Amino acid sequence: FNLFNGMQSALETRHVYLTGEINELNIISVISQIHILEKKSNEDISLFINSDGGAIQDCLALIDVMDVSPCDIATYTVGRAASAACLIASNGTVGKRFAGPNAAFMFHEVYGDVFDFKYSNLSYYRELFNRETKKVNKIFSRNTSKTIKEIKSLFLAEDLDKWLTSEEAVRFGIIDKVLSIKRKKHTLQEPVKKTKKGKK
Repeated sequence: FNLFNGMQSALETRHVYLTGEINELNIISVISQIHILEKKSNEDISLFINSDGGAIQDCLALIDVMDVSPCDIATYTVGRAASAACLIASNGTVGKRFAGPNAAFMFHEVYGDVFDFKYSNLSYYRELFNRETKKVNKIFSRNTSKTIKEIKSLFLAEDLDKWLTSEEAVRFGIIDKVLSIKRKKHTLQEPVKKTKKGKK
């Protein structure tokens, strides 16, 4: 599903897809599609999410674009919205944040890898991570209407990933509604018995 195919699909349906790892290439594709759709009309944009998360800076780039978009951006979580993807799912237009009944959500403390750093810079990177954590928690608090204390008590009390069902995500304020199942129920029918034809 390359950038060109993504653009074509977005123009036809106003559906944008965020799947796989959140990284620079993935996010620039999503942002480009959103900008193009904004130019066409002010109608809602549907952002479908199935991601394990990724780079926090790329996540925050999309958050900024969503925040200033003139269009309402409805988020649809199918599969999972983990880590940075959970933050993005919560950042949809309030009242238009949806998930499938079997979707899962996960949020945890901000973390990352820092390569080739000097020991003397350790305090700097510690401060950098603390700053990013405060920034993410503030956005998550805004989106869920929960206090920082409530967020920490649920997700950050232990050094573990905390997974929520769709229903739990609604109760916590990450999304607004679980999509209903429209599949019709099948009723079992007795097999029709074949009648033997009389011999001539």
